[in-house]
Amino acid sequence: MIILYFSALPTVIRPPPGELTVQEGETITIECEAIGVPPPLIVWRLNWGRIGDPPRITTTIETTSDRPGVFTTHSVLTITQSRESDEGAYTCEALNAKGSIFAVPDTIVHILRTYFTVSVFK
Repeated sequence: MIILYFSALPTVIRPPPGELTVQEGETITIECEAIGVPPPLIVWRLNWGRIGDPPRITTTIETTSDRPGVFTTHSVLTITQSRESDEGAYTCEALNAKGSIFAVPDTIVHILRTYFTVSVFK
C-alpha cells in the first residue's frame, strides 16, 4: 500500500463577520474557520497588534478531520466585559507550514458607551 501525503496552504472557509456593535460591558464573540494540511493554526490580531490577555480575552481552537488528511480548525475569540480599548479591526489569520492567509473581511468592532446623567436638585 502506498500512502501519499500532501500539504496545502490554509483556506478560510468561514470568515468572521464584517462588523459587530455591542454595548460597553457586553461579551464579544467572533468565530473563524479554516482548512489545510497540515492543520492550520488560527491567530487573532487587533489593529495588526496583539489582542489582550486572559482571563478577560480568550481564544479557543478545535481541530477536526472528517476526511483523511484534511483538517478543519475552528477558533472562537471571546472578550468579556467589553470596553473602549476593545474597539477596532480584528483579523483572523490561518497559518501552517505551507504559509498563511488572512480572512476577509476583518471584523470591525464598535463599542456603544453608556453615559449617565446626574441631576442635582436644590
